[in-house]
Amino acid sequence: MDDLYITDMDGTLLNSNGQLSAPSYNYLKLLLSKSFPFTIASGRSPLSVCSIFKNLNFVIPMILLNGAIIYDFQNNKAVTSTPIPHTSRQLLDDLRQSFNLPEFQILSSASGNVISLFSSPEHWEPFWKHYRIPFQNNDPAPPSSLIYTIFMDHHPEQLEYIYNTLQKTDLFSLDFYKDTYLPETWFLEIYDKHASKGQALKTLKELYNFENITCFGNGENDLSLFSESTWCCAVDNAKSSLKDHASQIIPDCDHNGVAEYLFQVYLTENLWKTLQSSPSIVQLTSTLMAYFSLKPVNSTFLPDFLKTHTCHTPHKNLIYILADGLGSNILTKHLPKNSFFNTHFKTNLVSVFPPTTVSAATALETGLYPSQSGYLGWSIYWPYLKQNIAVFTNLTDDGIPASHENIAKQYLYHPDWINELNNSNINTIEIDISYPFTDDLIAQSVEKICKFTNSPGEHILYLYLNEPDHTLHKKGTQSPDVTSLLIDIEKMMLQLSKMCADTLFVFTADHGFIDVDPLCLEDYPELMNMLQVPPSLEPRAMNLFIKPEYLEKFCSLFHKITKNTYHLYSKQEVLKNALFGPPPVHPLLEEMLGDYLAVAQTPLTLFPNRSYLDSMVATHGGLTTDELLVPLIIFESEC
Repeated sequence: MDDLYITDMDGTLLNSNGQLSAPSYNYLKLLLSKSFPFTIASGRSPLSVCSIFKNLNFVIPMILLNGAIIYDFQNNKAVTSTPIPHTSRQLLDDLRQSFNLPEFQILSSASGNVISLFSSPEHWEPFWKHYRIPFQNNDPAPPSSLIYTIFMDHHPEQLEYIYNTLQKTDLFSLDFYKDTYLPETWFLEIYDKHASKGQALKTLKELYNFENITCFGNGENDLSLFSESTWCCAVDNAKSSLKDHASQIIPDCDHNGVAEYLFQVYLTENLWKTLQSSPSIVQLTSTLMAYFSLKPVNSTFLPDFLKTHTCHTPHKNLIYILADGLGSNILTKHLPKNSFFNTHFKTNLVSVFPPTTVSAATALETGLYPSQSGYLGWSIYWPYLKQNIAVFTNLTDDGIPASHENIAKQYLYHPDWINELNNSNINTIEIDISYPFTDDLIAQSVEKICKFTNSPGEHILYLYLNEPDHTLHKKGTQSPDVTSLLIDIEKMMLQLSKMCADTLFVFTADHGFIDVDPLCLEDYPELMNMLQVPPSLEPRAMNLFIKPEYLEKFCSLFHKITKNTYHLYSKQEVLKNALFGPPPVHPLLEEMLGDYLAVAQTPLTLFPNRSYLDSMVATHGGLTTDELLVPLIIFESEC
């Protein structure tokens, strides 16, 4: 699907002084340099926008003169226009001459050249100076279509008379007003009656195949723009009549509301692309595999990575620790800078998508991305069964066992590299420590680990902790219970470092956490009715199969319900962008994917049912740094 972001100028993108602020300019310059799909819908003329945006690279044509022209900014050409018919044009000429009013016309030649004509230029000098418009008079003009005309006067009476006269003809779209910026100056702007921002946006959509439109406005002339858009943002200084039709209210024009909104969209949509170039949890496991002379499927860190962060001497033992849910944000929130974990912190790693235990713990245990293993999320759509099945529990959406044997273990890939080493001269073991973390459980686990590592020979131990994930889900990221847990886990690691001789500890996590702003799908029966099967994967990474008759209506309703906070990827976009990871892909991957993948970009989370929602204060699975970044902590024996 092709997205477009389009904004009004005065009172919306421009500040209350009619200027583009320095922060907004810098945001737009960056976004347009990255081919961000953004353009303008304004009542302003090509002359005016060229002076304001002269150093910006707008590729998508602008809607100007309140929809009378779709304007190619780069080539100063009219792509399309809605001209004033010749008979109507004659009426305007007669009125102007009768009252001897200064007039400014915009015309378009047959080749698309945009032409400006000023009558009585001396009267327009304050206008040019304030609006930073260079005087440009092409008179006499070649045969051209009149697109727009504006009459000016320093008294309203004559313009008001003309306005009332023209209004009775039903031939024109009119805007009569006292100028915001110039003292004692009235304008009457005149277009053909068929010209509007909404009609021009409809044409723009047809010309360039835009589907998902986000627009921004502040006045009643933006209502038609709203009517053709998927998501409508009113700035906080907008008229109440426009706010009543808005999907969202954003900060006002004096606080860079539009530009900051666009920049946040860009950051969110490009977050995964940026993070994919950073060290990942898959690369960590691949590095350890290569260190032990195994052949990983995926790339590693630099070959000397482990040596860089250790004492450069091979260790007899390796303990590889996964603390479920201990994202970098959780570590920062709950432990001081001088804590044991923070003083041994080496770098942030990027989880996989979606950042959730099924996908990410599997990645750490196998060195495979979800695209390769098939472990895509908590529940997976199985094409040959035409239903969702939870990976760990092997239950359908109705809570019924899918089969006597675990479906995931039968059809997905989970090669155990640590167990593979057990066939060599290295002793291996895997230990799980699960909630509740009692003192007795920790003491027993420490004793078992020490006994194993201190026995003769080389050893690799994989240690899985299901905390702080369990507590974070129930208590949230701010809970003091999480702090207590991390302190206990840290004490356990410090104890192991003092009791396990000649051991390298590599400690990380599978994903982070975010506190949720919850919605329940059951509260939206119209949306539920559009789905062939309930959503699969995760509430923050929803795999959606849409009934064919609702494919066109689904996106707009979904965006409305989720307040435009989820990004909808088509199946083709998911595969093209390799969201689940690179090839070689699992043979069932494409069939597992629905029509759309809805990915959360803010705390708002759409849960499939009430019981699921009630069990979650915080969760994971979306595309935010809080969910994707995990710490890499490396330390050695102190004994």
